[in-house]
Amino acid sequence: MNEFKTIKIMKSNFTQILMISVLITFFAAGFTSAQQGENSLENLYQKYLLLKDALAQDNTASAAQAAEDLAKAVPTKGFQALQANLIQLKKKAEAIATSNNIKTQRAHFYAVSDEMIIIAGKSNLSRDDIFVQYCPMAKGHWLSDSKKIVNPYYGSEMLACGYIKEEIKR
Repeated sequence: MNEFKTIKIMKSNFTQILMISVLITFFAAGFTSAQQGENSLENLYQKYLLLKDALAQDNTASAAQAAEDLAKAVPTKGFQALQANLIQLKKKAEAIATSNNIKTQRAHFYAVSDEMIIIAGKSNLSRDDIFVQYCPMAKGHWLSDSKKIVNPYYGSEMLACGYIKEEIKR
């Protein structure tokens, strides 16, 4: 009878250990998935910043490449609440990528920025603060990782035109 109790206790301990292992694995997978989700949005934001900088430098070729990279960085899985915004963001980024005209690229950048601002408001795009900047001449917003105004809508023509309209604190 003593052997039966020992086997029963061992079986009970094994079951508890197995259950704990399954729970740890489940939570670790969820944490990793959440981290990957954050990383993909952070990557998206970094690609957006490269596009903004290329437009501010009046560089159509760099803007086209940055827009192509941005479109490729749009996550296709997860982020159910952001799907409509992500789809529009990708379409407008693709339009910039296929253009070799700075005015056309900047015209599409309005919508790209509008979608990114919505996404920034609903998620964690960055571990740092994000600045929503505005140019009253262009009547357009954009995101920046710096307080310094570097205007993507006018580039060298009016590089410092604009102001910080909002700060998204992290």
